[in-house]
Amino acid sequence: IQLDFFSYMNIPQLFLLILTLIFFVSALYLYFLMQKELLTPLYRLVEKMHMIGQGNLEPQIDCRSHLQEIGMVDKTLDNMIVELNEQKMISYEQTIEKQKAQLQYLSSQLKPHFYLNGLKTLNALAANNETKRIQAIVMRLSYHMRYILQMEKDLVLLKDEIAYVNNYTELQKEMTDRPLSVVWNVDEELYDRMVPTLCLQTFVENSFKYAKVGNALAELVVRITIVELETEDGKFLSISIMDNGDGYPEEILKEINKKETENSPGVGINNLKRRCRILYGDKIEYDFYNDGGAVSDLFLPERQ
Repeated sequence: IQLDFFSYMNIPQLFLLILTLIFFVSALYLYFLMQKELLTPLYRLVEKMHMIGQGNLEPQIDCRSHLQEIGMVDKTLDNMIVELNEQKMISYEQTIEKQKAQLQYLSSQLKPHFYLNGLKTLNALAANNETKRIQAIVMRLSYHMRYILQMEKDLVLLKDEIAYVNNYTELQKEMTDRPLSVVWNVDEELYDRMVPTLCLQTFVENSFKYAKVGNALAELVVRITIVELETEDGKFLSISIMDNGDGYPEEILKEINKKETENSPGVGINNLKRRCRILYGDKIEYDFYNDGGAVSDLFLPERQ
């Protein structure tokens, strides 16, 4: 009997064999297709996200796929990396700007004439053996210096800023013959609110340096009013500092009401505005004008 392939295989069996081969080839094709278009891109996406999580914002990983969903995820990750890099640059710029503002303000505060006046006063008191007054001035000067050197603190408690201004006022009374007083109108419930460092001292010192009250014996009075305001944009701390002097000169007034610059007149005020801009962004508001003396208004948004 002559035997051949068809002696063992009938038509249905042959059909099943062909169908099995097609299924096997299709399975292999689907496996490699899934490996190429799904599994490998997913592994690469996971690796890319892991690198981003480790701080590497420039991962050189190709996650391209013909699947629309994976392509969208990869594109979203790339957009996120671009955004993170931009935010990183903004953060660096803000840090540098903050450090420059702190250094400039520190240099503007550490003026030698103030401490020379303090030393002259101490020398005169020592000649008269006024030990208690010497001790009081030394303690006030050390408190003054310690507070200035804490410029790494962006914000301080309002009560600490008030204490610093009062300390400065007493120092000026001891070191000069000029009558000076600061009148406070502050709700005690606001004492624990956070405010920028030296936000009150800047204006009190400016008043003492530049305000003219007619004659040397006339008392310079600085009035500071601090209240909380409720607005549609949230709570604001309204700070108003005014003195009884001749007011801001017109050229200074025009300058400090503009956007702050580094080398413009009123550098102390402009420096404070720059620091407030870093802390509060565009929510910070200010207004400087004359009304029976120099008036400085700051509106600080609430910070948690």
